[in-house]
Amino acid sequence: MPASGVDESAFRRARIGDLRLAWSEAEPASEEVGAAQPPLVLVHGFTGHRDDWIGVMPELARHRCVIAPDLRGHGNSEVITDASGYSFDQMVKDLHGLLEHLAIARCDLLGHSAGGMVALRLALAHPESLRSLILLNTAPETPKMLEREAWLSAVEIAEARGMAALQSILESAFSAQDFAQRFE
Repeated sequence: MPASGVDESAFRRARIGDLRLAWSEAEPASEEVGAAQPPLVLVHGFTGHRDDWIGVMPELARHRCVIAPDLRGHGNSEVITDASGYSFDQMVKDLHGLLEHLAIARCDLLGHSAGGMVALRLALAHPESLRSLILLNTAPETPKMLEREAWLSAVEIAEARGMAALQSILESAFSAQDFAQRFE
């Protein structure tokens, strides 16, 4: 199934720390098959959404449970108005809290872009929670384009107009090639 958009998957929500966090799940064909593998957790990037994975979740779930959370302020997770609530450390706490809520002792974790930075920090803070870590288009540090001044501008836009507006602005401001060059 091709990726088709945002807010198409069914989602669940639970209070994790100071907010209600949303996620979607794809279950394996049988419980017996699913019990053989730890869950695969897919973490989207900045301005992303759990449905970034909608096109691949059914195939990935053939042999295991697959979970795709919405990070705080994204998708159907609660928006926190205090900008300090969006630190990587806080997102790591959210993700670890979700794993605990779902009684997942160990998982395979895939993080995309900024979601990879969250996943990497979770691996460093809670290595016992992971069987494996997969990073997709993830930088080891904040790219220069997203240094403090640019980040603060993005935060202002997101606070005033929402994440969808910020994503639209970023997509229209850069061609894919220009965007890739800025992150090299």
